[in-house]
Amino acid sequence: MAEEDGQVPRALMRRPELAEHLTFVWSAFWRLQADRAIGFGVFGPIRWTAIHAYAERYGITDLDEYERLERLVGLMDGEWRKMMDKKGADR
Repeated sequence: MAEEDGQVPRALMRRPELAEHLTFVWSAFWRLQADRAIGFGVFGPIRWTAIHAYAERYGITDLDEYERLERLVGLMDGEWRKMMDKKGADR
Protein backbone atom coordinates (compact mmCIF):
# COMPACT_ATOMS: atom_id res chain seq x y z
CA MET A 1 0.00 0.00 0.00
CA ALA A 2 1.13 3.54 -0.68
CA GLU A 3 0.99 4.64 2.97
CA GLU A 4 3.14 1.72 4.07
CA ASP A 5 5.96 2.41 1.60
CA GLY A 6 6.04 6.15 2.32
CA GLN A 7 4.23 7.25 -0.83
CA VAL A 8 1.35 9.70 -0.78
CA PRO A 9 -1.97 8.10 -1.84
CA ARG A 10 -3.12 9.17 -5.31
CA ALA A 11 -6.36 10.68 -3.95
CA LEU A 12 -4.35 13.04 -1.75
CA MET A 13 -2.00 13.96 -4.58
CA ARG A 14 -4.97 14.95 -6.76
CA ARG A 15 -6.78 16.85 -4.01
CA PRO A 16 -7.21 20.52 -4.96
CA GLU A 17 -5.79 23.15 -2.65
CA LEU A 18 -8.33 25.20 -0.76
CA ALA A 19 -7.85 28.96 -0.87
CA GLU A 20 -7.16 30.28 2.62
CA HIS A 21 -10.18 32.59 2.60
CA LEU A 22 -12.46 29.57 2.09
CA THR A 23 -11.26 27.44 4.99
CA PHE A 24 -13.88 28.86 7.37
CA VAL A 25 -16.70 27.94 4.97
CA TRP A 26 -15.21 24.47 4.35
CA SER A 27 -15.04 23.83 8.08
CA ALA A 28 -18.56 25.15 8.58
CA PHE A 29 -19.91 22.80 5.91
CA TRP A 30 -18.34 19.72 7.49
CA ARG A 31 -19.30 20.72 11.03
CA LEU A 32 -22.91 21.30 9.97
CA GLN A 33 -23.23 17.88 8.30
CA ALA A 34 -24.92 16.41 11.36
CA ASP A 35 -27.69 18.98 11.24
CA ARG A 36 -29.78 17.71 8.38
CA ALA A 37 -32.90 15.58 8.07
CA ILE A 38 -32.16 12.00 7.07
CA GLY A 39 -34.82 9.44 6.33
CA PHE A 40 -35.39 6.41 4.13
CA GLY A 41 -31.90 6.74 2.64
CA VAL A 42 -32.45 10.36 1.62
CA PHE A 43 -30.31 13.22 2.88
CA GLY A 44 -32.14 16.49 3.37
CA PRO A 45 -30.37 19.83 3.18
CA ILE A 46 -28.46 21.35 6.06
CA ARG A 47 -31.02 23.36 7.98
CA TRP A 48 -31.02 27.15 7.66
CA THR A 49 -31.31 27.42 11.43
CA ALA A 50 -28.05 25.48 11.81
CA ILE A 51 -26.21 27.83 9.45
CA HIS A 52 -27.69 30.81 11.26
CA ALA A 53 -26.66 29.48 14.68
CA TYR A 54 -23.16 28.73 13.38
CA ALA A 55 -22.81 32.28 12.05
CA GLU A 56 -23.99 33.72 15.35
CA ARG A 57 -21.59 31.49 17.28
CA TYR A 58 -18.65 32.78 15.26
CA GLY A 59 -19.72 36.42 15.37
CA ILE A 60 -20.81 36.91 11.79
CA THR A 61 -23.01 39.98 12.00
CA ASP A 62 -22.36 41.56 8.60
CA LEU A 63 -25.28 40.71 6.29
CA ASP A 64 -23.04 40.22 3.23
CA GLU A 65 -20.72 37.87 5.13
CA TYR A 66 -23.68 35.91 6.45
CA GLU A 67 -25.31 35.59 3.02
CA ARG A 68 -21.98 34.48 1.54
CA LEU A 69 -21.65 31.77 4.21
CA GLU A 70 -25.24 30.63 3.70
CA ARG A 71 -24.89 30.55 -0.09
CA LEU A 72 -21.55 28.72 -0.15
CA VAL A 73 -22.59 26.13 2.44
CA GLY A 74 -25.83 25.63 0.50
CA LEU A 75 -23.98 25.14 -2.80
CA MET A 76 -21.52 22.69 -1.27
CA ASP A 77 -24.38 20.87 0.41
CA GLY A 78 -26.28 20.59 -2.86
CA GLU A 79 -23.27 19.05 -4.59
CA TRP A 80 -22.67 16.70 -1.66
CA ARG A 81 -26.30 15.53 -1.76
CA LYS A 82 -26.09 14.92 -5.53
CA MET A 83 -23.04 12.76 -4.91
CA MET A 84 -24.83 10.84 -2.15
CA ASP A 85 -27.90 10.35 -4.36
CA LYS A 86 -25.68 8.97 -7.12
CA LYS A 87 -23.96 6.60 -4.70
CA GLY A 88 -27.39 5.39 -3.54
CA ALA A 89 -28.53 4.86 -7.13
CA ASP A 90 -25.40 2.85 -7.92
CA ARG A 91 -26.25 0.20 -5.33
